Amino acid sequence: MTVRDSFISGEYLAWNSRNVTFEHCTIESLQGLCYVDHLVLRDCRLVNTTLAFEYSSVDADVHGTIDSVFNPSSGTIRADHINELTLDPAKNRSDGHDDRDSRRRITVGRIGGMTYDFDTPIDRSGTYSLKWEEAGDALPMWVADMDFQTAPVIREALRRRVEHGVFGYSIVPPEWNQAYVDWWGRRHGLAIDPDSLVFCTGVVPAISSMVRKLTTPNENVVIMTPVYNIFFNSILNNGCRVLESPLAYDGEGHYEIDWADFETKLADPQTTLMILCNPHNPIDRIWDCETLERIGELCWKHHVTVVSDEIHCDLTDPGFDYVPFASVGEHCAMNSVTCMAPTKTFNIAGLNSAAVMIPNPVLRHKVWRALNTDEVAEPNAFAMDATLAAFNEGEPWLNELRAYLAGNKATARAMFDKYNASVPADRRIIMVEGHATYLLWVDCSAITHDTDALCDYLKREHKVMFSAGSEYGGNGHDFVRINVACPRARMIEGLARFIDGLLAYRAQSFPKMD
Repeated sequence: MTVRDSFISGEYLAWNSRNVTFEHCTIESLQGLCYVDHLVLRDCRLVNTTLAFEYSSVDADVHGTIDSVFNPSSGTIRADHINELTLDPAKNRSDGHDDRDSRRRITVGRIGGMTYDFDTPIDRSGTYSLKWEEAGDALPMWVADMDFQTAPVIREALRRRVEHGVFGYSIVPPEWNQAYVDWWGRRHGLAIDPDSLVFCTGVVPAISSMVRKLTTPNENVVIMTPVYNIFFNSILNNGCRVLESPLAYDGEGHYEIDWADFETKLADPQTTLMILCNPHNPIDRIWDCETLERIGELCWKHHVTVVSDEIHCDLTDPGFDYVPFASVGEHCAMNSVTCMAPTKTFNIAGLNSAAVMIPNPVLRHKVWRALNTDEVAEPNAFAMDATLAAFNEGEPWLNELRAYLAGNKATARAMFDKYNASVPADRRIIMVEGHATYLLWVDCSAITHDTDALCDYLKREHKVMFSAGSEYGGNGHDFVRINVACPRARMIEGLARFIDGLLAYRAQSFPKMD
């Protein structure tokens, strides 16, 4: 349940509830917001609210002062000030749960003075930026590239490497394997055998190599569309056939797997490989454990190997965690390759550093041979330093980034809600509900079924560039993908141009109706 733009007053607010979100609300409550499983507060104020959050899993951005916080069970609380904070590790819940580790699972910070600056615009001219050069004089909100400087610890590690002054061939040290092991164990609860990791220069090169090695020409590779457009290239360029299993869309912002169609595609004797996007780009879906288990069992049943692209796994909304495909069960682990990297998370894609994780030793050998044959298994001079700094020291930066991106997405939704409230129902747009990535998937079918033409118009006439949805397959022709990983003021300007463009495009296309 989500409550927006409201004033709420009452004792014991939201006790014993689950999945409650407050956005842009003012809340007054004695001992409120306690015993809540997955409580989210975005841009809220708490007045006369004492003993808040007891035994709640919470992700809160609060402006102003919180009178008192009492024994939250887990999460992150950001506020300008907390008058009284109680974290009693010796106090047990009434249900017998021991909260002795609560101090380790609670992060408290200030919203009014974030450690890292995501608001200052960065001038990327003269840096050969694909995102900006392709946009020309338009505001670029298309390719998945953030307009933020990466974490200071990474920049410092690279500075030291540059100052060393020698940039010869590099090796992959054991510390690299351990950094992945520690990160996934700490943040995602996945126990990784360090020997199961193989370095590669990027997730896309790895996927292309695996398509070549794990299939024969003209075999089918299954993808669930709409999905990351480069998957199509990796399949077609390597002599295989794209076999789409379109996700079922309800017309109201929700996608589900069409299980009957999916199994039919897997059962085709020509199908040998599936590329899974987890979390799913562009629909921003975090696949739950039950869904991943069913995917894994069906692929095992039909002898289809799974390549799971999990590059967006760390970019979930605060309070939402992704499930690694390999963690779900033995069939998932032993029949899959997991692609992972720090590059999307920490905005260092240009450094070409990634990994594949393969628990099955036979499959691992095949993939290792593929990567080495294609010469994409050796790091450049900066890859190791950046990866180690990211995973070993970059966590505080990432935590603030996720909060900032969630704020951007909430602001975008509020702008779309305001637009929808001002137009008739047949002109409204739908922002698909998702909790991963910094990419919005926006249903524009009430405006047009040709978003290629719409995006061309927006770039030309309104100077803002988005990704047209048709390149993602499925029903993507009705959608626009919008990148909101930029300073909030820049995002607001871009979305204002988008909304102005929608109004003008509709009037141009249907003048008699408008």
